[in-house]
Amino acid sequence: MWFHTRDLELEQKVQRRPVFGSVTGTRSAPEELAKPLLILQREHETVLAETRRILSAIKGLGQMEGGLKRLAPEAVIDIEPLMQLLLAHQAREERVLLPIVEKYLDSDASGTIRSEHMHIQAALKKAEAELVSFKRKESKTSEIEQAFRELHLIIETHFSREENVLFWFASLNLSESESDEMAANLLR
Repeated sequence: MWFHTRDLELEQKVQRRPVFGSVTGTRSAPEELAKPLLILQREHETVLAETRRILSAIKGLGQMEGGLKRLAPEAVIDIEPLMQLLLAHQAREERVLLPIVEKYLDSDASGTIRSEHMHIQAALKKAEAELVSFKRKESKTSEIEQAFRELHLIIETHFSREENVLFWFASLNLSESESDEMAANLLR
């Protein structure tokens, strides 16, 4: 968990009133979010859209399993864009967001973010391995679908925590000059 007991009150406030919302659909007006956090939030949306695209392609393969397969799985399911999006996003977060978290919250929170990033990478590798097995006809569509559903859930949960807790907290503490500097670092 990201918080110690002393932070329980903060967590409860965030759960009662999500200021900026989350990737799960409770987002308020983007103007409330500092520019650099809005950039990261939009990246979250892009990553989740890519995981949904992959899941949709996998469902399409499942529907073709009973009938004639016209497309090879590799033509339908390309996870390279997702891998690149995640790696770039995580690198930007670790370069720009984590120093803010360490400065205003604590190093345990930034350590948890890094740990979650590693968990996401492990789930991505697992999903990639299932895709390879599927292409070799060593696994079923349901197995690859389960791996990508798990990946999607892990990513969505991580993003939701960041948006509802860290982004909110950072917006309360960031000065305008820090926000501008953070945005400039993100765009490099």
